Amino acid sequence: MAGSDRTTLRPVGVVVLTRRAEDNAALKTLLETSGLRVLEAPALDIRLRNPDLDEAAALPEYLDAALFASRHGVKGFFAWRATQSHGIPDAPSQVGAVGPATAAEIERYGWPVTEVADPATGAQLAAQLGPKLSPKSRILAVRGSNSRDAASRALAEAGHLIYPLTVYENRAVPVPPIGESVDVAVFASPSAVTRYRRHNPNPPRVGVVAIGTTTAEALRQIGWTPTLARATDTEALGEAVRQLLHRTPK
Repeated sequence: MAGSDRTTLRPVGVVVLTRRAEDNAALKTLLETSGLRVLEAPALDIRLRNPDLDEAAALPEYLDAALFASRHGVKGFFAWRATQSHGIPDAPSQVGAVGPATAAEIERYGWPVTEVADPATGAQLAAQLGPKLSPKSRILAVRGSNSRDAASRALAEAGHLIYPLTVYENRAVPVPPIGESVDVAVFASPSAVTRYRRHNPNPPRVGVVAIGTTTAEALRQIGWTPTLARATDTEALGEAVRQLLHRTPK
């Protein structure tokens, strides 16, 4: 319509999602409803696991704080906790989450979240939580096998006592080559970036979306300029994709 200020989609709107199908489901539906073509190329697989015996045995009788960096960590921790008859500390007074999606998952299990990192990074969570902790606080750090543990490292450097608990594994999977031109790809971890590029060396034509600053940095290191999603939830990711794919008519 002449004189309209509405935005329109690019003629081609092909988006690749690199998380597991179950993690992509809501975003895929949102993008397809917007008229985009969505392809899936999972670059990792997540498997919940019980912590190592030495990690579990090292847990103290009480905790001052707990750190959760992802929904996978939340699910793995509470799945394992449900199998233990005794010796597992109750919810501490401080519970920190990286991002609102992780916080919502924690509260589904009845633990109140006291701190949500904004922006959603481990370093930011440590910065927000640190001033609320007493010296040498006992902190549970729920993690995956490839976690970077930015929050727990920062808090350990500040003199706190960190108790890591590994409750899921990030496993490599074969990434399928994409046999058509791609406009946008969405990445949630540095390992996904590495695995995807190994089989799809050409960058997407329009851009890439990163979930988190560490993923954004991994994309920069391979020469792909990322758009950092403002949050980790479906709406924020859809917004980031649309920002890349929409244009204002002249």
